[in-house]
Amino acid sequence: MLTSYKLSLCQGTNGETDPLTLDKWFHNDFEAGQTDEYRVTAKAVGEVLMITLKNNGSMLYSDWFVERVTIKDTGKNVTYDFPCCRWVQTEVTIFEGKGKTFSFK
Repeated sequence: MLTSYKLSLCQGTNGETDPLTLDKWFHNDFEAGQTDEYRVTAKAVGEVLMITLKNNGSMLYSDWFVERVTIKDTGKNVTYDFPCCRWVQTEVTIFEGKGKTFSFK
């Protein structure tokens, strides 16, 4: 793979994972209009609060448009959703998209 995309999961109290390279052998990763799924194993970091996406930009037109990242912790049966809706040219940090409702009196 000439262009490298990495995902780093972060959590405030239990640290973060080492960078995880997202690549499938014999597969065009991150082609326009497609959805890619990757199964990775990483150390437990507790509740996932934010993620960092990195693009080494080594190829012409290697910018990466990310609509969202969904992380499923199969051990805890928990899903984390990170809406992004932006281009990743070098690095971007995204916080989990938890909508909160407030009541004002």
